[in-house]
Amino acid sequence: MSAFEARNPEALGWPEREEFASTLRALAIPDGAEVLVNRDPNIGNVLSAQREPWLLIDPKPLVGEPAFDGGWLLVDLRRPAPDRVAARRLAEHVASGLGVPSDRVRAWAFVRAAQNARWELGSGGDPSVYRAIAAVLSA
Repeated sequence: MSAFEARNPEALGWPEREEFASTLRALAIPDGAEVLVNRDPNIGNVLSAQREPWLLIDPKPLVGEPAFDGGWLLVDLRRPAPDRVAARRLAEHVASGLGVPSDRVRAWAFVRAAQNARWELGSGGDPSVYRAIAAVLSA
């Protein structure tokens, strides 16, 4: 891969490029009230708790819609085995727990997967896992 390709992933003909842009435009309008979100909800940061059934630690606080965190968690959980049916089922489960639409959770997960793939590419890593997740989450 050339340095130009690493700095310009669109040069590689990323199929999700247009969907990524349209998804970002749709997500720019929050769905419901904005809350404090974490930006790093991965399975290593979820602990069982007494006050609540679980506790999310190691915050990276932002203000956003609840589906944002659900999308980040969805990518983390699907990383070992990207699968369209399982990803959609998990998006529905996560969305149900958060009380948000599953398409918003899936959209945030798609954006994160595409961003991670581009980051991997730019840093010389292998974007294939995140590209596979983006593919199973695409519309």
